[in-house]
Amino acid sequence: MQEWVIWLLTILGIIFFPGIGFCISIALFDEWIDRKFYAALQDRIGPLHTGFKGILQPLADFLKLMANEDIEPEAADRWGMRFTAVLSLTLPLLALLFVPIVGTRGIISFEGDILLLAFITTIIAVLIYLAGWFSANRLAMPGTMRAASQLLSYEIPILLAMFAVALRTSEFSIAGIVNWQLDAHRPVMFSLPMFCFLLIFLLSTQAELERSPFDIPTAETEIVGGWEVEYSGKKLAFFRLSTDLQMVYGAGIATALFLGGPVGVEMWIPSFSNWLATGASLANPTGLVWVAAIRIGYYALMFAIKTTLLVIALSIVRALMARLRIEQFLEFSWKWVIPVSLGLIIVSLFWIPWLDGVLWNRWEGLFVT
Repeated sequence: MQEWVIWLLTILGIIFFPGIGFCISIALFDEWIDRKFYAALQDRIGPLHTGFKGILQPLADFLKLMANEDIEPEAADRWGMRFTAVLSLTLPLLALLFVPIVGTRGIISFEGDILLLAFITTIIAVLIYLAGWFSANRLAMPGTMRAASQLLSYEIPILLAMFAVALRTSEFSIAGIVNWQLDAHRPVMFSLPMFCFLLIFLLSTQAELERSPFDIPTAETEIVGGWEVEYSGKKLAFFRLSTDLQMVYGAGIATALFLGGPVGVEMWIPSFSNWLATGASLANPTGLVWVAAIRIGYYALMFAIKTTLLVIALSIVRALMARLRIEQFLEFSWKWVIPVSLGLIIVSLFWIPWLDGVLWNRWEGLFVT
């Protein structure tokens, strides 16, 4: 294949599938799933009229905000507000390019990329503080300070969970971690310490998204929207879409680190990949394009299913728990979550090899062919 064709396919992949266009579509779809499931748990209907069962309501809300007037206070740092709004949308899209969607590798993949993802995750969190600071609003400052207080409290557990998986697999790339799970014929989460890290990662992701019970910086009943109170129009639309993308990013990284990425049945039945290729070849024996299309569609479907299930899990937490006070959250994080995370790393170094050898050999004998 000529070099210009490879470059063209790469650019199209970044823009459309499995890149920016696909990620935004999944983000809007997961917002709809979240809103419908959240409404069902509260005995409500949720989005209904825009599209089939309201599936286009998140897109309609985004377009409505884009069409609204964009008001900027005179005392605010206008360029700072614009910069944080654009960057808040750009960084999650960049991070999603590292997430494996249609294979064991993301569009961007290299050794040590998990460290860059950890850095991007931290920068996204810092943007919340900067957004409130640039608005120069006294009413926004309480939410801004709460966001700053929460920053270390949930970033440290996220980084510890990522480090624990890298330590367990001896891999510092997302692709390497996914391939390790494929070769081991089981997800990383199939051990008690790593399962606990999955719960910690999801709990910290809930805090990063500022969703109940961790919606402390934007508590509407207390501080009227928090740090984003001065944002409207396009900038508010960017922040709302950024939240949806961060939700997909968090679920996607959790899927890659703990659930084997987009890999499905072939994790336990390696011959399943050959069955896919054989079936696609029989359907169209004239070339390999059909085989590639079947595999890409299968991986994208598995990615969508796994991330959607994690989004539903986050929705359950959001619906069942009331908001914490800031001191309760800080105490919970620093007295419990972070010490437990450090302890689990120590436990995993000594206990996981024994656990794998004793508990999973029989499981592999039943399912691996």
